[in-house]
Amino acid sequence: MEKVAERNKNFMTTDIEGYMEGRRRFSVTLRREKRATQLKLYRYKTSNKEISYSDFSFENLKKISLIANEITVFLKILECNFHLSLIEKIHNTKSDEKKLLALKIFEKMFENKMPLKYGALLSIAHMVKDQLIISELYTTQCFSILNQISNRNIQIIWDLNLLPSILQHLNLPQVIHLIKNFSFDDTLNDILIKENILSKLLQHFSSSLNTTCLILLTLSNFASGSPSTISKLISSPIFNQALNMIDNSNIYIRKECSYILYNLSCIGDYDQLTIVNSLVDGVKISNALTFPCYQVHYNYLIFWIKMKEKNLKPQIDLEICETLALSKNPDVSKTAQLLLA
Repeated sequence: MEKVAERNKNFMTTDIEGYMEGRRRFSVTLRREKRATQLKLYRYKTSNKEISYSDFSFENLKKISLIANEITVFLKILECNFHLSLIEKIHNTKSDEKKLLALKIFEKMFENKMPLKYGALLSIAHMVKDQLIISELYTTQCFSILNQISNRNIQIIWDLNLLPSILQHLNLPQVIHLIKNFSFDDTLNDILIKENILSKLLQHFSSSLNTTCLILLTLSNFASGSPSTISKLISSPIFNQALNMIDNSNIYIRKECSYILYNLSCIGDYDQLTIVNSLVDGVKISNALTFPCYQVHYNYLIFWIKMKEKNLKPQIDLEICETLALSKNPDVSKTAQLLLA
């Protein structure tokens, strides 16, 4: 037994020493490779040569990704000398691992606010579209990139007919972000309405706080849209759901609900506002006004004023108006005083 214990002890000691030596050598090798890659990148940066994707093998890029704060070193080169052929070569890659790395590079490009012209944005969008069709492995990254593209040039989404793919993934918060971006444009939100977007959004309405707030923001954009968009909005079940959340305990939800009625009161016609007035519960607005939020106070006071101007007899809470007339916020106090006059 003693011989066995001695042998095990020697084995463990040798094994640990070997492991530590191997780890040290690996660290030295890694540092050398890192320095060599960074030197190569530095030489590219100080010269005016066009960057070539082939000059940086996948293994090189992977090392940069793992070691040098992901791909920020690589991006320094791109900032100096960006070329569309780089995107085209990434686009044509076959490996899933390479595709994921490419998506990370694109995400970093947008994070670093790299200036990208229409051609580059279109090429990136093409790759993302192909990736969505071929595989759903990286849908989150794909939609994160599409979101950034839409912030810069929303027309690309329509040029590539990406809407069908987008609507298939409405369960992702990144996609709701995209829809929110579309709804700022009258032409685009009319297209969304025709795509039955309201009933599709309703399926995800209460899935999470973030998603609910984004959907309410989208509805408030629709509420300032064309007459046909407003008519579709106020006759949809999701509008009633939104009205039920007017006095929700969450400040973000209350704020977005108040913008919906504020926008409707400023844009909607008499017939539309008559329908809205019949659906709105005045008690809920009064409850919402008891919470501290100047923006919510102002939005609902304006809503009451606009409805009053159209002789629609909204359920105005005069007691709360008197309290708000003493508000420290000048816009709120003036608007409340105007309502009481």
